[in-house]
Amino acid sequence: MVTNLDDVAEVLLGAPERPSVRLRLVDVRSNRDGLGARVEATTRDGRSLVRELRGSDGYLGTNEHRVVLGLGDFDSFETIRLRWLAGGETVLRDVRPGKSC
Repeated sequence: MVTNLDDVAEVLLGAPERPSVRLRLVDVRSNRDGLGARVEATTRDGRSLVRELRGSDGYLGTNEHRVVLGLGDFDSFETIRLRWLAGGETVLRDVRPGKSC
């Protein structure tokens, strides 16, 4: 759903969902929602996908506090490296869709 200033709201429909990994980050050292964490996912062939968990993208806006990583043609990520805002690091291995992390 998208709300527009001085206009009607819109519902955007995407293509059928492809396999993805959804991460809900919980930081126990600096901020509970994991805001500011950097996520780098690597596939078996060495391709990487980088995301940063942000609280918002603009004035009075907010984002869902989850990171979504699309798998494309792959069935898993070889590694997902989480770099926390407070400086720590967590590495997840062989992460597949549907697995709780």
